[in-house]
Amino acid sequence: MINRNGNIHQMVEEFILNGSSSAAQSSQRIERAKILLIDEVDIFFSRDFYGNVCTPLASLQDPTITSLISYIWTQRKSNLNLNQIKATAQYQACCNIFPTWKPLILEAVKDIIYDVQNFESHDYVVNQDKIGYVEQDNIAYNVIYGYKTLFAYYCKHENSVVTFRTLRYHSSLNT
Repeated sequence: MINRNGNIHQMVEEFILNGSSSAAQSSQRIERAKILLIDEVDIFFSRDFYGNVCTPLASLQDPTITSLISYIWTQRKSNLNLNQIKATAQYQACCNIFPTWKPLILEAVKDIIYDVQNFESHDYVVNQDKIGYVEQDNIAYNVIYGYKTLFAYYCKHENSVVTFRTLRYHSSLNT
């Protein structure tokens, strides 16, 4: 349902970067009757399916964003606060690239500040250059915990467990 008019993640990213979404403009709306068939109803209503939250997420990547996140990471032990970060060249560069999205950047930075101080408080596993989380008897590599997952990548990169390429792939603002 959420992607019926196009990939919502891609459309949000395009809208933030370009001011419009070509996917939304080019998609034709064909309204059809909808029906939901449920097989294995016990699975559907279990905590792992119906009880889980769907969080549509778009990851915004730009060199200025990577620079800002890297700065916050390197300064994490100095207990940076929001006003200090807002005064940095890295933050100003992000705001200059995305002037209409300053409130989004501000809210993301608040989350980043909290998570950089608390990323070690969550359990994760590293396997084949990926960070994953144990869920039941499996390891899920498509799960993130705010920016804690990103800072786990930074930490493991410093310890030469995760490659620079993987770190850069995950360096983004989540919207």
